[in-house]
Amino acid sequence: MAEPEAGRTPASPPAGEDSKGISAREGGFLRGAIDRLKASGRLSWAVLGLATVAAILLVVAEFSNLRHTTVITATCHDLAGPDSGKCSQTGAQHHSYALVPLALLLFAMGWGAAVGRSRPAAAAVIAIGAAVIVIAFAIDLPVTRKAGVLAEDFSNAKEHAGAAIPLEIAGGILAIASGALGLRRRHGEAPDD
Repeated sequence: MAEPEAGRTPASPPAGEDSKGISAREGGFLRGAIDRLKASGRLSWAVLGLATVAAILLVVAEFSNLRHTTVITATCHDLAGPDSGKCSQTGAQHHSYALVPLALLLFAMGWGAAVGRSRPAAAAVIAIGAAVIVIAFAIDLPVTRKAGVLAEDFSNAKEHAGAAIPLEIAGGILAIASGALGLRRRHGEAPDD
């Protein structure tokens, strides 16, 4: 075996806990995230709160009834037979779960706008809210106003809007409000307590 060189000094141990990873830090990742949120002030709580509620509304809208068909003489499901799946539709069935990734992105950008005071993240929150409103009015709402496939078979069949559209619109408006509030913030300014 070779002898260590006489002029070399052994490496000193690390000064802090940084080299031990996230789990070794005080309280772990979640604790650090909560501490950052607490230190960022009340306006951050409002920005993140609005973005979180908006994201939850988008997920709920996906699994809510987008539209349903009514027939005067009996229930749609009774008359439609094998086509009874066309009697109602959720938001997810109509636009292939498009709002779920938007909700996840909305929450992530809301965090950046709140805790990181990121103006680009706040602008992204506004853009996501605008996209949701476009989906609600341009893609989902027209479906509720059509006569529907079953109207060809049943003369008194009518389409009705479900709860998904108001949920989408409310989520989009809250996202825009969150982003607008986030744009008022400046990176590096003192927390607003």
